Amino acid sequence: MTEEIFFLLKITTLTLLLTEDGQYNINEIKRTLKKRRSISTQQVGAENDRELVELLIGDVEIPFPEAYLSIARQKFTDNGFDIVEADEVYRPIEFL
Repeated sequence: MTEEIFFLLKITTLTLLLTEDGQYNINEIKRTLKKRRSISTQQVGAENDRELVELLIGDVEIPFPEAYLSIARQKFTDNGFDIVEADEVYRPIEFL
């Protein structure tokens, strides 16, 4: 019975990685994750709330020009990660 419990704990171990401001270092993620583990991430895109930014302060440079799904996906696959699911969402801004 002890072996069964140990095995259950072993396969359900979770490595949790947190990032701040959409910045991450793929080499650090590779170093931190054990083999056959997963990372789940939600990042804010380069054009997040772009309509609001332009309304308030005008046409300014995009602060994170590489924060697009296509770029992030390529960086991860180039570093040996398998992408299970990826999606982008652009929600309209509404002012009431």
